[in-house]
Amino acid sequence: MNSMRRFAPAAAAVLCAAGLASAQQFTLNDGNASARFNTNTAAGQDQWNINGTNQMNQQWFWIRAGTDTRENALNTLVQQMVQSTDTNPFSDNRVDTLAVLYRDANNRFSVETNFTLRGGNGANSMSDLTEQLRITNSQTSGNLTFSFFEYVDMNLNGDASDTSLTIQNGRVAAQADGSLVSAEAVVTGAPTRFQAALTPTILNLLQDASVSNLSNAAGPVGPGDVAWAFQWDFTLAPGQSFLISKDKQISLVPAPGAMALAGIGLLLSARRRRA
Repeated sequence: MNSMRRFAPAAAAVLCAAGLASAQQFTLNDGNASARFNTNTAAGQDQWNINGTNQMNQQWFWIRAGTDTRENALNTLVQQMVQSTDTNPFSDNRVDTLAVLYRDANNRFSVETNFTLRGGNGANSMSDLTEQLRITNSQTSGNLTFSFFEYVDMNLNGDASDTSLTIQNGRVAAQADGSLVSAEAVVTGAPTRFQAALTPTILNLLQDASVSNLSNAAGPVGPGDVAWAFQWDFTLAPGQSFLISKDKQISLVPAPGAMALAGIGLLLSARRRRA
């Protein structure tokens, strides 16, 4: 498993909060893949293109801390710093990693996010996106409870209606549209709860004005416009951090997608656990 990159200005483009415009978009590129992130709107990651076809409608994060009475989108925090980096300049020479640092307006906590994109070559439909998130209690005294949420709505093959979605072992989300399959495996920081559903069920939960928790519905769900989410519940002492490390992959498989879901999901999970 790759260790989480810390913010460093060398060989990177760095922006501080004071210089950020009202809307910030960053696009990562590698091989035949690109991924676009809206870092200060709830659109979040709204593109993951492979050979020109967008596979992603929305991926974003919500957080509830301490006595908060609802979940708040990550973009409602103060965006303190952004850094984009080319981690393989000799083979690709394009920006492929994005790190963003957010902090609570009351300085209770910070959230550091890191995304790295890898693409394939030519007609290869495979792409990989590694994601790491670090939540830190910034207080000098007092424990702080958290519920952190990841929400994902993928449109495989550029089509909102996909064949099927399942959540395996509470930490692998596997989705298919024909022979195109996506799978995300949580490597570290096992989720407390999860949910697979037709849209907009989960998004409505996260955006309402009350405390919500995922239902642990694992599916299968579909065919239809499907979405899924993970939830992490934890308590941090002052200065303590919680690390979430995930790997998301899109692959073209020879078997029908619905039959291949279990295989690719469990294979990805096992591979990342060994890394």
